[in-house]
Amino acid sequence: EERGSIKDGLLAVIRARDALFEKPSRLLVGEDAMGNMYYEVARGDEEIVGRDRWVEYSSSNYDGSQVPPEWHMWLHRMTDDTPTKKPPMEPFFKEAHTGNQSGTDDRYLPAGHFLRPNVRAYGWAKQRAETWVPGSQPSTDDSKK
Repeated sequence: EERGSIKDGLLAVIRARDALFEKPSRLLVGEDAMGNMYYEVARGDEEIVGRDRWVEYSSSNYDGSQVPPEWHMWLHRMTDDTPTKKPPMEPFFKEAHTGNQSGTDDRYLPAGHFLRPNVRAYGWAKQRAETWVPGSQPSTDDSKK
């Protein structure tokens, strides 16, 4: 069984404190597939103008890329309807949303990268140039191009 870290425990205590004492007018408007929770302050109760929508990430190791596009639209006021009230049209080519994978084992490595020694980049096996020998004619063989 996996246990949470001390940081996760402290964040949970802070969130509970905020929910009970400091943010009584906040409303939970939805949750995404990653477990992130999205909140909104009741109209007229915001302390700072324009700071009335926010996300609380499900893990302590969070990144802004963990917010799916439909919730990003709501957070940045591109729409007033949450994805739970009015789901956006799903294009046929859409893949499941994932956060930024940089720095993890799932990061993208192009062919020919030194961390992918078994995958060669296109054209590496071909000889791109030939050595010139004085007095010889240039080769017209297409296989060496």
